[in-house]
Amino acid sequence: MPVIYIDLDGTLLDVWFRYYTIMRTFFDSVHLPFISLDDYKRLKWRWVQDEAIIQHATKDQPLAAHELVPSYQVWKRERLESQALLQWDEPIGQLHAFAARLKPAYRLNLISVRRDHEAARRQLQELNMMAPFERIDWVSPSRERNPKWEALKNRADRGDLIVGDSETDIGCGSMLGLRSFHVQTGLRSFEYAARHGHAIKLQQYDDILSYL
Repeated sequence: MPVIYIDLDGTLLDVWFRYYTIMRTFFDSVHLPFISLDDYKRLKWRWVQDEAIIQHATKDQPLAAHELVPSYQVWKRERLESQALLQWDEPIGQLHAFAARLKPAYRLNLISVRRDHEAARRQLQELNMMAPFERIDWVSPSRERNPKWEALKNRADRGDLIVGDSETDIGCGSMLGLRSFHVQTGLRSFEYAARHGHAIKLQQYDDILSYL
């Protein structure tokens, strides 16, 4: 039976407010004004890198970005998966109903990049999102290799599918020869993610039902 490998952050969970809050509270801490959530979303899709957004937000103070970026990187790493910020994540769609419609033709596996695997597990439990998955894999971020490819390279089959919002998902699918789907609900635009491999554009994950 084929497997659908599905991403968490940006795919099953709306994480926009969490990521925005991290940067906004950092600017608050250094007593600088920051942009709106809508502007943050627009710039994140356009530029991807936090450094570019910080440069834009401090364009009237050219030296500020150079000084702020290293401090922000530490700030973000320390807070990104904290309980205080994870609570802002909101489920997208109706996961249980979606999983029920996949059966018995497909199995649903979650694969997510998180540093704190225990905090991720607790979050899923609190959101009642554990049951739909036959298997859950937490993988750690890596700059050297695609961590999802590392996790799936010895078990994914050509008939499997992968769904996600980022270049990590699309790149993994491309390397494994999987049919890949990009969702518009996450932190990466289709145009950016699809540089890393062919993908089909979805508005959100349950739209994949039209392709099965």
